[in-house]
Amino acid sequence: MHDDQQQDGQQNGRAATAVLDAVIAVARADSVERHAQGTQLSLSGVYSADPAHPNHQWMLATPHLSLRMTIAAGRPAADFFEQGAEYEIVFRKRAG
Repeated sequence: MHDDQQQDGQQNGRAATAVLDAVIAVARADSVERHAQGTQLSLSGVYSADPAHPNHQWMLATPHLSLRMTIAAGRPAADFFEQGAEYEIVFRKRAG
């Protein structure tokens, strides 16, 4: 997990809650299936016990990630994903 803004410490005798701008996870493309109708993807979280790995802190806090999606045939993103490759996923709340 990466965060752009974080607060630590105590507030009114309670532990302060972290304020995050974004959460970034690393996911691996476990399955990439290309069909005439489109590309179907299955991604899962990359877990690491190595503190130097960029996903180590995220894994400790959020030990499970599973994502499935289909990209319509003919779209540029359909050819972007490769089985076994790792990708960053950015979770950011949209305004409004």
